[in-house]
Amino acid sequence: MLVLAATGGEGVQLVVDQVAGPMMNANLRAAAILGRVVNVRRLGGREAAFDFEPHALRRITYVGVTFRTRSAEEVSEINRRMRAGF
Repeated sequence: MLVLAATGGEGVQLVVDQVAGPMMNANLRAAAILGRVVNVRRLGGREAAFDFEPHALRRITYVGVTFRTRSAEEVSEINRRMRAGF
């Protein structure tokens, strides 16, 4: 895996996943110990087999994100903070 080779086997602290589906387990393997995988889209599909071993061994935090369930007020606050540099 290129990510592990580029990081000397350490992995990365953050994976921003827009594919999901078939990439899920590769994303877990690319994450460092205590790393995070943030799923922002599901272009490769909504379902896939999940390998719990790298998730547990690396103590990875997996976060799903969507705007579909956010209120207009939440979206406005996110935009305000983004413009302010947060």
